[in-house]
Amino acid sequence: MKKFNGYILLRNIIFGVMMMVFFPQQSMSLSYHDVDEAIKKGKAYYIQNHVRNVWQYVKNGGYIKIRDPKTGKNQNLGPNVYIECQVYDLTHFLQHHEKLGIPKNDPLVTEIFQWFYKQYNAQIGYWPLWSAEGCLHFYGMKILNRFDHPKDAKKSFDWLQTSKLYLNPGWGGGSSGYLVQSWGDSKYSLTNRFYYSDYYMFNTEHTVKCLLSLSEMGYTIKDPLIKKHMDLVYEWLKTVYSTHKMTTSYFDEMIAISFVPELYEKYKIKDTAMIKHAYSHLNSILTIIKTLKGYPSPDDSTYLAGQLLIFYERARRHIDIPKDLSQKIAVDLIAKQKPDGRWALPPFSQPKGLFISNLDGTGTLSAIFGLMEWLENNKPKK
Repeated sequence: MKKFNGYILLRNIIFGVMMMVFFPQQSMSLSYHDVDEAIKKGKAYYIQNHVRNVWQYVKNGGYIKIRDPKTGKNQNLGPNVYIECQVYDLTHFLQHHEKLGIPKNDPLVTEIFQWFYKQYNAQIGYWPLWSAEGCLHFYGMKILNRFDHPKDAKKSFDWLQTSKLYLNPGWGGGSSGYLVQSWGDSKYSLTNRFYYSDYYMFNTEHTVKCLLSLSEMGYTIKDPLIKKHMDLVYEWLKTVYSTHKMTTSYFDEMIAISFVPELYEKYKIKDTAMIKHAYSHLNSILTIIKTLKGYPSPDDSTYLAGQLLIFYERARRHIDIPKDLSQKIAVDLIAKQKPDGRWALPPFSQPKGLFISNLDGTGTLSAIFGLMEWLENNKPKK
């Protein structure tokens, strides 16, 4: 007979109540068919609006039309003027086109990769317009390797290790003033310089994403650099959010944690302690998240909700996690999907009040992938 563990019981009660607070309004019933249909609608929306439509803006050489809401006048900017969130949309597509139902040999994939590669400076090993973003450079390393450019991928990693993005230990990020910012501060838009952020020790989100890219480039846990940074991630996960200063915000941490099960799988870690600590660390964030004024939480950000669902469903394959935690999020996401198939995110500020684009692609993709993980764990029994 197992020994009664009052702590585990109390913990599950607390977080069960907490998730009811985050996602209180929906019935818990959810069918495999409902989720499958929501995913199909989301994919169709993303492909049309955040790949094909974005590609129409981008492929002509970086000319964009913007409208000043005060004057109503349109003006054109270019060439080589790109919107940050749209570069992310296309970069995400190059990483996930197979999951979105489009094969590698499709002309859309081929054309977008050719544009992406054209922006790459093969002599130096970076993307002059956006490597300072951090994430876009890590994704680029992965994409180069997947599209049969392993030498370029290695060259881009060499550049990374000599750049300000490598904090030794860990990797950080910044903002590119060569883009029209959307995630970053709009004051940096089109200032034609890189802005690097300062972090306490290392940025968890960027470090985890870089490690994931390196896993696809042939690096293993036996490599000293990988071992050093995996140990760093492990030590971070063992902390409680409110008591440490190893990263900038809980937002970064939640995103980083959502990728921990994938990191665990990619590097073939056998001890599940890493995922258990990630789960505990996530819980330490969720207990105080409502006290952080001015920051989004999973109940008002489909991006965070989708990433949280990804974590719960992938982690459940390795450790014991109450199923109702992810069930509540999945139900809420289905309810929040718009009729056109998207999951919306709040609009971002634009330089000089100019409206150009939105972040709905990121929210939609996160929701799609979270629900896909739910679908994988809830297949009907034959």
